Amino acid sequence: METRDIQFERDKETILQFRKDIEEVITGSKVNDYDYAAYLGRMERRIEQSNGGQVFIIRENRVIGQIGCEWREGAGYVNIFYILPEFRGQGYGREMIDWAENFFLHHGTYTYHLRVATSNERAYRLYRKSGMYPVRKEGRNYVMQKSLNFPLQDRGKGLHL
Repeated sequence: METRDIQFERDKETILQFRKDIEEVITGSKVNDYDYAAYLGRMERRIEQSNGGQVFIIRENRVIGQIGCEWREGAGYVNIFYILPEFRGQGYGREMIDWAENFFLHHGTYTYHLRVATSNERAYRLYRKSGMYPVRKEGRNYVMQKSLNFPLQDRGKGLHL
């Protein structure tokens, strides 16, 4: 899977279009009251602070998706997971999950979570199949979590009782 770091000024129209599509998937209709300006502000900060965790997914020189990863206090968070509709169901979602897990392991983060709309059954199934499980419901979303295995070189360095 090919990725490219997101550059805010260059890519903000694509970022915005992907978010609009996500909102449409979540709500089932075009959203007119979502604060897209605030969203762009959050994305700009995330990109600046991401350490390579905000990327586009590229296929044949075309942006087909976006994933964003960050971590706080030892836990990772996938803040965006998006694939253009015509590329869904082709294995890119699984590759994106692998990319995110490698990103988190590289940064010493062994647990991560994400939110998925309760109405997005297809994404929910992908996440469950990937080993994530729902830990709670927040409004119209499930919060899903996964704990990653410690890499072999780190085993035995944890807390000893």
